[in-house]
Amino acid sequence: MRFFKNIVIGIALLSVQAFSCAGGWGETYVKDEYYNFLDPSFVNIDPKSPLYDLSQNYGAHSNRWYHFKNDVEPAHNIEAWSEYFGSKMTKEEINKLFYDSAPIQEIYKKYKAKINDANFDTYINFLSLQMPFAIKNEGEKLPPNYNAIITEGIKLIGDTQDRFLKQRYLFLVMRLYHYYGEFSQELKLYEEYKSVITKGSIVDEWITALRAGAFERMDKMVEANMLYAKIFATHKVNPYLGYYDFKVTSDANWHAMLDRAANEDEKALLYFLRAMHWQNSGIKDLKSIAKIAPQSIWFDRLSYMVMQDLQNQRYTIMQEEYYKIKTDEIKKSYAEQIAAYKDILKAQKDPSFFTLYANLYLDMIDYKPLDNKRYKQLRAKASKKEQVYVALIGYLDMLNRTKNLKNQAKLATAIKPILSQLPEAQQQSLLRYSVLQIATLYPQGHAKRDILKLYTANGSSYYMPYYYGLWSLVNANADEFERYIKEKNRSFFEQKAYEYNMKNLQSGDIYKIAALLFMQDNDFKKANEYLAKLPKDSEASPYNPFNTFLSGNNRSGKKGEYTQKKFAKVMLELQQKIKAGSKDPMDHYLYATGLYNKSWFGSFPMSATLYRSVYLSFSPYESLPKSTDLSLAKKEYETALQYAHKKEFKAKIAYQLLKIDLANAFIAHVKKGEWAPHFGYLKEMKEVLQKDSNFNNNIKKYKKEYADTKYGKEVIKSCASFRFF
Repeated sequence: MRFFKNIVIGIALLSVQAFSCAGGWGETYVKDEYYNFLDPSFVNIDPKSPLYDLSQNYGAHSNRWYHFKNDVEPAHNIEAWSEYFGSKMTKEEINKLFYDSAPIQEIYKKYKAKINDANFDTYINFLSLQMPFAIKNEGEKLPPNYNAIITEGIKLIGDTQDRFLKQRYLFLVMRLYHYYGEFSQELKLYEEYKSVITKGSIVDEWITALRAGAFERMDKMVEANMLYAKIFATHKVNPYLGYYDFKVTSDANWHAMLDRAANEDEKALLYFLRAMHWQNSGIKDLKSIAKIAPQSIWFDRLSYMVMQDLQNQRYTIMQEEYYKIKTDEIKKSYAEQIAAYKDILKAQKDPSFFTLYANLYLDMIDYKPLDNKRYKQLRAKASKKEQVYVALIGYLDMLNRTKNLKNQAKLATAIKPILSQLPEAQQQSLLRYSVLQIATLYPQGHAKRDILKLYTANGSSYYMPYYYGLWSLVNANADEFERYIKEKNRSFFEQKAYEYNMKNLQSGDIYKIAALLFMQDNDFKKANEYLAKLPKDSEASPYNPFNTFLSGNNRSGKKGEYTQKKFAKVMLELQQKIKAGSKDPMDHYLYATGLYNKSWFGSFPMSATLYRSVYLSFSPYESLPKSTDLSLAKKEYETALQYAHKKEFKAKIAYQLLKIDLANAFIAHVKKGEWAPHFGYLKEMKEVLQKDSNFNNNIKKYKKEYADTKYGKEVIKSCASFRFF
């Protein structure tokens, strides 16, 4: 059997066709990780089964494989042996005997006297004998004693009167045939002894899977697929094989399978499995099932999977609109898919609870008014367990209509009884979704808007929530953030978000964030207040942040340690001198150097941010990071230049202004949506700077004014910019 060992999962790509599915690099159906109000119990799916866990992560496939191979299958096999042994062996002993890594004959010595069965002795001997041949590499030749083992196995099948062991001998020999490509012999042996197989047993499932694989390898895909469909729908230990190995290779094969189906429900199953492959159309297959078996569980299950995909698309559109990404084509595709899906649902004469729910739910996530007629139908159709989802639809409608922050108390009253009845994962989804909606009621750039959105991100990010949380807060407004952490009477939703965010922060981090935000705003007095509250010393730089060197980022010279606290203290002292009217050029020079070195381009950027990539890049739809703002540093260098008298000192100040010109040229390049040139790629850097007239003019000006100074000569000799321009 060919197992899919390397399956790539990605985010489904959207198509502009109404009936098209996700294409390319991904699964067709995905649960959105930010919110999900679709419960698998709606369509009789075990929530614990990873077979339907189609989340956006690489672990989904390995989780399915691991679950069935390492949890489900051993448990069923041990249960079967337990019934066979009776009181002779405990389940723990059976597990040790068959699933320990040591050779089974060695383990068996411990239990042989206890079992005391000559037939089982023979079984263990054959099991051990065939074990080296049970797994082989592709293309490996038959071992010399292969035929002897096969002959021995077939003799044991015929001679053994113990039906339980006879079935297992049959499986072992069929498996040997299978691994060595003798598929005709494998199927022939099955036909000869199939009457000994106990229907529904674990051995029956194993053998059915072998037969399906044999038909597939013999290119008999109709026979293979009919068995894979059975495996997916009915097997306990290996339904994942039906999920992965069912494949339609031609129209002729597809129609032949439909002809072989015993009834309309089996046809619906075939459509369901076909839709599970990304290259096929879930909505189109759902429409086909609706025509032949609208009451089939496979209609509801495929509808459930389509609904997951539509939900994810809707959230993607919301996110892209937030970042001002053009979504016209995506929205058109989504609208066409919604229309086609709703047409199918509305055509149902006796709609299930999920069909009614999906119709209303789609309206809710599209912010459409509640259809009261359908809402009454939903309430009438709901079981006692499903009533909470009726209330959920009503709450979502209320949430969508909320346009004023003062209405949070009413929302809290409505959500609390719903939360208490939902599974934990859905509680988190509903809270995240509610907080996300409430966040949009704050204006753009408001700290609470960003902080509340952080609560939704913490639940889904593939980053560690701790680091992701800190990084998300780094551009918040400092004053608003301070008011937020000192707030006494938070709303129900804001308190939930606050508690969750604080849970992901370590001791003192709240003060660290506040200190960084005030450092970004050059409010060194406030920064010092919060740095003093940290339980341990803060960030440190191995370079003095008040030094300047010929290197672009001042990371050279003698190493030492300059802590964030010390840096903030010195910056405050310099700031106070300047505010008092200091005309000392050194005060302005050192202050400007501190500002430069706490920027993205300097030697101590970690004094005012939590993360600094080695590449300068950001979305053109977002504002520039505060760490790239060099306007005040430039102003203070220009003031220092104005007050300075010695030409050597002026040459040094002017060079710092050139470095700011260089940085601003890079920023202008990045604002166009490009990556900033890297110092490892001088050709690209030169091309960018050649287009910047300001940088070129200032290079020429520096040469003209400072070429006669000792510092200027060294700059012109050492700096690549002067060789290029």
